[in-house]
This record gives sequence, structure tokens and C-alpha cells, in this order.
Amino acid sequence: YARPDAQSFNDIMRTQTANLFTDISFIPLYDAQASRANILKTLDSLAAQVNPEDVFIFYYAGHGSMVDDKFYFIPSES
Repeated sequence: YARPDAQSFNDIMRTQTANLFTDISFIPLYDAQASRANILKTLDSLAAQVNPEDVFIFYYAGHGSMVDDKFYFIPSES
């Protein structure tokens, strides 16, 4: 159910924030796109673009695991 959850969140954010922000970017990574390499590449690219005055929302719908009080994502290729 991760993909429908993420798509619903994306749809709600698009419709409910249109009047709140002037420039909105959505970068959905679904299924095979959500590989470890692609997630890290996307985050690196965003780190170079996002400014302190920007609002950044990271939404993750998927599997993960708690190890030593830390949460680890389990990307699509795992």
C-alpha cells in the first residue's frame, strides 16, 4: 500500500498547498525508481537546491527497520 499512500499524499499536497507557496516541486520516486542509489542521488541534488528559507517535506511510504534506536529505509531493490 506504499505507492497509493505516497500518491495520495502527493495529490493532497498539490491541491492543498497551491495557494500557500509560490514555487512547488514534487519528486515522486515510486517502485523501481526508489532504489538506494536513486534516493541518495535525489537527496544530494536537493541538498544543492534547497535554501534555508525553503520548506522541504520528505514523505516516505515504504518498509524500514529499527536497529539500535535508528530507522533504516529498505529501498525497492532490497
